[in-house]
Amino acid sequence: MGVVRLHASSRTTGKPIVVTYTREDVDVWAEVMARTFAACGLHRGDILQNAFGYGLFTGGLGVHYGAEALGATVIPVSGGNTERQLMVLRDFGVSTLCCTLSYFMHLIERARDVGVDLKNLPLRVGIFGAEP
Repeated sequence: MGVVRLHASSRTTGKPIVVTYTREDVDVWAEVMARTFAACGLHRGDILQNAFGYGLFTGGLGVHYGAEALGATVIPVSGGNTERQLMVLRDFGVSTLCCTLSYFMHLIERARDVGVDLKNLPLRVGIFGAEP
């Protein structure tokens, strides 16, 4: 089977480590992520805001394809732009947020600063990772 995608590690120093994926790899990855999301309580019809990056980092697309395989709606907002993240959380009735834990902590602080009460949103699941 041929390579259909390249990703690279998000190393902060040195040359990133490149990883190749076949079509079968991508399909398995989506299935594993769908099962992970189901174990976290997600289901068809949930709205997932994906605040992981969509560059060479593997996390963004893995989350995206897994959520779609489960039947969730994916909002591919990617990382950063905190005000936009808060607007999307409010405006689209997001039930699930995927990002790093440190970024979620930042979102909580910024929401408080701008008067957004996260407790009044339909957000019920947070899936955090990609950092130690």
